[in-house]
Amino acid sequence: MKTLTVRERALRLAAIALFVLAADAHAQSSVSLYGIVEDGLIYTNNQKGGATLQATTGATNTSRFGLRGTEDLGGGYRAIFTLENGFDTSTGKLGQGGLLFGRTAMVGIASPYGTITAGRQYEPVSEYVGLLSSALQWAGWTGAHPGDIDNMQSTIRFNNSLAYTSPTWDGFSFKAMFAPGGVAGAFERQRALSFGAGWQGAFGGVAAAYLNMNDPSVSAYGGTVLPGQPGYTSPVTSPIYSGYASAGTLQIVGVGANATLAGVRLDAIYTNTRYQDVLPTGTTPFRGGTAQFNTVEVNGSYRFTPQLLMGSAFIYTKGETAKYTQVNLGADYSLSRRTDIGLVGVWQHAMGTDSTGKSAVANIASLSASSTPNQVAVRLNLRHRF
Repeated sequence: MKTLTVRERALRLAAIALFVLAADAHAQSSVSLYGIVEDGLIYTNNQKGGATLQATTGATNTSRFGLRGTEDLGGGYRAIFTLENGFDTSTGKLGQGGLLFGRTAMVGIASPYGTITAGRQYEPVSEYVGLLSSALQWAGWTGAHPGDIDNMQSTIRFNNSLAYTSPTWDGFSFKAMFAPGGVAGAFERQRALSFGAGWQGAFGGVAAAYLNMNDPSVSAYGGTVLPGQPGYTSPVTSPIYSGYASAGTLQIVGVGANATLAGVRLDAIYTNTRYQDVLPTGTTPFRGGTAQFNTVEVNGSYRFTPQLLMGSAFIYTKGETAKYTQVNLGADYSLSRRTDIGLVGVWQHAMGTDSTGKSAVANIASLSASSTPNQVAVRLNLRHRF
């Protein structure tokens, strides 16, 4: 019979201890693993002047895996946490700029009086009004509003944020969020705040939300150098709004409503996106002042069978000197409770002059800009949830 070394005995004792501790923790709390894995193909008639056929990952829902935990503290109170990672299924790379938990990293306390959370979190514009968009329902990134300028598709998340989410009273809830910039001696630098509220009943609902962020080139778009400082370049690639990224403040206001009639779901959204105190730079030539976009979306969807959902959407965005018209068409077929196939087509048309001072070109979200005012994309994807 083999005699165990001191090191081997220590390792076995440690494993037993961890098992006992895990069993004890399980009795008081729970931790669940969840996620989405999605991949597919997308054809685009024009990206940078030529047609492309390429792999696309996370086009409907970004591929992700996460850990969600809760512990009962007694008296209706619970400790909660969520750690959620985004990744590229085609390459295995981390999403959200390479952050380990770039989608969500938060901890908090839930109670009968609401939930307080802290960390990197989604903000209320996307959580309340964004849920009414075709992009978050069935069209995915390809069907987002031009440039996702109004954050309906959750491009922007708040770092270092503190949030309060109310309980739901007869379908009504609200959320408030604040994120200090953390810049020494400059309280307002990179500061962000957002509010949202919504009501959802059996046959319809309404939602409204507000977002205000200072220094959006850093706080919203991931830049590292503030406008006006040496080495600044716009962190935004989309010509739809890259020329306004040097703004002192980004403000988004959104309202929406939905109704279900004879099995048909109808949604309507209006958003106003304002770039205030835009600073002219070498890569953001806008002459200064305020630039704004007004966006309207109307969409509808219908489940023809328990497996087949089809939808369509019309989106119109009017900027300072450019206009963008977009049509989304999509279908989703469930192969099982957790696996489905999606087919989405998007057409976008641009008119006028874009934010960089050039003739406006179409730029469907998540794709490179067309070299012409028109762009068409068709996407086929497979998605599995676990």
